[in-house]
Amino acid sequence: MIRMIFVLSVFLWIAGGVGIERAEAVLPANFPAITAHVYDADAIGDGYVYVAVASEVQGVGFYLMILDNDGAPVWYEELPDECAFDFKMQPNGLLTYAQLLERHSYADGGDAVHVVLNKDLAEIDTFQMANGYTADVQDFQWLANGHALLFGYCLTEVDTGAPVPGAVVQELNADREVVFEWRTWDHYDLDGSAPAAGAFALNTLGMDADGHLLIATPDWVKKICRQTGQVLWRLGGDENEFTFVGVDAEEAVGHFGPSALHRLDNGNVLLYDGSDGMGTRSAQVHEYRLDEENRIAEHVWSYVPDPPVFARHGGNAQRLANGNTLIGWGGDGGSHGPVCTEVTPDGQKVFELFFDDPAIESYRAFRFPLPKDITGDGVTKQYVGIGDNEFKRGGVDTGVTIRVNSYTGTGYNVMGVVRTPLAPLYPT
Repeated sequence: MIRMIFVLSVFLWIAGGVGIERAEAVLPANFPAITAHVYDADAIGDGYVYVAVASEVQGVGFYLMILDNDGAPVWYEELPDECAFDFKMQPNGLLTYAQLLERHSYADGGDAVHVVLNKDLAEIDTFQMANGYTADVQDFQWLANGHALLFGYCLTEVDTGAPVPGAVVQELNADREVVFEWRTWDHYDLDGSAPAAGAFALNTLGMDADGHLLIATPDWVKKICRQTGQVLWRLGGDENEFTFVGVDAEEAVGHFGPSALHRLDNGNVLLYDGSDGMGTRSAQVHEYRLDEENRIAEHVWSYVPDPPVFARHGGNAQRLANGNTLIGWGGDGGSHGPVCTEVTPDGQKVFELFFDDPAIESYRAFRFPLPKDITGDGVTKQYVGIGDNEFKRGGVDTGVTIRVNSYTGTGYNVMGVVRTPLAPLYPT
């Protein structure tokens, strides 16, 4: 039985890794023209650039695109009705994007459904919020345990009759059942007046390393207890509880209204902070070390572009395996800033991508491998015996040890193990 389980695991991985054909050289007439600048080919991170047309421009289609470092499409797909946001790879190796359904009149973003693509780039699934709420386009996190984080909005009235767009955060389990729900209305004192729009306009969310949630608006970052819904701390904005080190405090408070925020493997947080929208302050990226117990935020790294990029909405920062940071600049209002820039730890540009038409925007940009290129470390072991069997050979170490307590049959047996850097698909 053990042998059959591992043989099936290997077979399923191979079957799921069907190759992707490179896009035809002749592109559709409505495909956006793209220019790439490679400043240091040897220093660029591995993988391809994932972008999507997130603006309505006459004569340009709504495309999902995977591009090489020359800006040439390796794969693309035109969406028939509306633009897409947040095209990226999830921890399980599947791709997702937010298909816009209807733009909001009361907050950035809009109603959406989150679409799932398999390793062949074919649509296989969708995610939507439960309990009558509709997901927003701006973020979707599919966790390694099969759960998913989404947020959306619903209007409620204060005493004056003014509608307030409250944010709703949900965690769905693998069966798409709500296991956690957090609503801003339940944690905000509506005293008869409508709060500022930014108070509830979420930009990003994610699960922290300790299992609690990080959420952010254009004004603040908050950490939410996943067991009680209590706000554990507030960072940035008028309610800031942190002392800042290594940076001017007044300036630092403004950093924490990010369009994207991630906890890094080193424990720090990386955030993308858009421009002020007035053409006086560039969008920029910052890394902070947080002492949550003592409420201290230490500024440890930043990248501020020169010339400045006046991107006002969207955007993200992604720390790559080689230590570089890929920055997706979001929307700059047609001022012809880059779609994305990759920089080294010392701030040197190694790669940049532009849409030739400055009116075209991509909500975010990422660098990921092609799904077919993600392979595991495989070791086949003959003559598996009683006791511990380590699956490593030569320079390949799967990190897997299997203890065999007993077996029947001859000693002529074979067991194969393949360990991949992906979360399982649809675990329960």
